Amino acid sequence: MSLTAVSGPPVRVKRSGLLVTAGVLTIIGACVAAVSGIVGLIGVYTTISSYYYYHQYEWLVMGVFGILSCALGLTGGIFTLMRRRFVLCMIGMVLIMISGFVTVGAFVLILWNGWGIGLLFGLPSIFLSVLSIIFASVSRGDFA
Repeated sequence: MSLTAVSGPPVRVKRSGLLVTAGVLTIIGACVAAVSGIVGLIGVYTTISSYYYYHQYEWLVMGVFGILSCALGLTGGIFTLMRRRFVLCMIGMVLIMISGFVTVGAFVLILWNGWGIGLLFGLPSIFLSVLSIIFASVSRGDFA
């Protein structure tokens, strides 16, 4: 008589679709942040030759934050879809949210009454990143 362990069929773990949703929202938010970054860099380029215009730094900060958050947000979105590196995913999502706040603040500083334009460019990335942070943290257990 042999005493070998008998195992049953492999059990498949059911995963929720929240991480796929979080990854897609992060990638879309990164693209929105890239648009605000490009707008910021165009603003720097068009105002750099003016001696009396003093808002070049606001445009530059908005452009750099937009491009940087686009790069790390795309990386975080791809890693979220792969279910790997939770901390890097969260860093990308939070950086997209910070970029949205920087965009709103930069437009408020540049234009006297720039809340409307600032919210137009900054609010989508804030909203998408908050949703993706919620979805990714709810299904944190699915990360490898």
